[in-house]
Amino acid sequence: VPARAARSAATRRRLRLPTRAPTWRARAIVLTGLEGDPPYVNLKCDPERAIELREEYEDIRPGWHMNKKHWNTVEFETGLSDAFLCELVYHSYDRVVKGLPKKMREALEGI
Repeated sequence: VPARAARSAATRRRLRLPTRAPTWRARAIVLTGLEGDPPYVNLKCDPERAIELREEYEDIRPGWHMNKKHWNTVEFETGLSDAFLCELVYHSYDRVVKGLPKKMREALEGI
């Protein structure tokens, strides 16, 4: 296992992030490359908040290969705290769930 991949896997475990892609109808919450150095993820974000985050943190940039209005690329293993990274992941989840059909949102509420 390359050191980068092991480090990324360790980061995902530390932050309790899923290690598999979501299975519900191709809705992405977090997208990442396996060979990123430093490791990074693309996270969905409210458009206004996305701009604020990019201006405040150099480790947060417009989403790489994504709709730059709704996605940010966030470098992990930098100066951003684990709590803040988890907040960004949960915000991404909330944004994706908000866009789901009502029946799917209701099904997720019980989880």
